[in-house]
Amino acid sequence: MMVKEWYWKVFVLCLAGATPPVMVCQDWKPVPVSEFVKVKQLSDEKYTELAGFSMDIGLASYRSFVDAAPFDRSTARVIRNGSQFRSEIADIITVQGGGMRVVLDKEERSIFATDPVDFNEPWLITSVDIVLGSIASSSTRAVPDGIEYKLVYREGAVYGYSVVRYDKQGWLRGTSTIWAREVAEDPSLPLSARYRPRLDVTYGIPARFEGAKSKLTDPWSFVQELHNGLVAVGEWKGASVIDARYKP
Repeated sequence: MMVKEWYWKVFVLCLAGATPPVMVCQDWKPVPVSEFVKVKQLSDEKYTELAGFSMDIGLASYRSFVDAAPFDRSTARVIRNGSQFRSEIADIITVQGGGMRVVLDKEERSIFATDPVDFNEPWLITSVDIVLGSIASSSTRAVPDGIEYKLVYREGAVYGYSVVRYDKQGWLRGTSTIWAREVAEDPSLPLSARYRPRLDVTYGIPARFEGAKSKLTDPWSFVQELHNGLVAVGEWKGASVIDARYKP
């Protein structure tokens, strides 16, 4: 077996909580969820302290959580300047500013408009968020470049557990989320192969930048408010628009 193949097998076994031959993974130590919450809050504050930043993100999707190689990879750069924000991951563009947030789906040719959200937390950048209220238990272990937390979700949740990694400086560097149940690779086929997928997200260290160089887009360049609601304009003219903003 090649060294690289052996390394990946060891990594996957450690991630799944197993003990591979030759190499022993450090044991997970049970801790209160409140300990993880405290570490998360300290990390979130580091992003809040930055008036503006850009950050690279990588996503890797695995058909099965034990697979060594992903079937799909994508990268993105997110930019934030105060309440303004932009990210583009695969076919989804998220833009915030001017009192509104729009999510643009290139494949569906649709626009989803909402009120602004707090983008100080990097969790909101990806499709899988850590829902604190759904965590049943947590444990931790030291890794060479920092610390990891394993968050097990309550029974009935879509996800089985997540592994969250922080570096020694407190930056969020990665999450790995595994589905709770098997899903069909092709739902239209009754005998389709079934897997428990895994999504790995890696976060770069935020880099400061000058707001004038951010190239942030105004959400109002995509939609216009008429008497009968929002309509798509510009290059998105003709796209369907869902207005989910709060209207008292």
